Amino acid sequence: MTAEPLAALVPPTTNPPAVSGAADTAAAADPTGTHPVDAGSPDAASPDAPTRVLRRFRVVFNAVKTHFRQVEKRAGVGGAQVWALSIVAARPGVGVGALARAMDIRQATASNLVRSLVAGGWVAA
Repeated sequence: MTAEPLAALVPPTTNPPAVSGAADTAAAADPTGTHPVDAGSPDAASPDAPTRVLRRFRVVFNAVKTHFRQVEKRAGVGGAQVWALSIVAARPGVGVGALARAMDIRQATASNLVRSLVAGGWVAA
């Protein structure tokens, strides 16, 4: 089954509201104030090193998740939509299929994402 070509996406003629006040990611990534263990330090080879690395990864992951929630709340669009908008801005006229490939998602998912962006006035099809 072949997909019907979809209209190319173009950025909207009006600018969406700007998002400001993003939290300092370095501070948010490490709220305890501790610093990562240097790979050459004696502590890096200890049996606890993998656990420390996983804990630090969790701190960074949670900071990123919190940041994206703040962006979503302020901008009124979700993280996937922001990602799609960044692709459309970089490649005006990109089609849904190319957008899906760039985001590594199914074309049907990209189509639904585009539909919500069009409905919100973020892009014009």
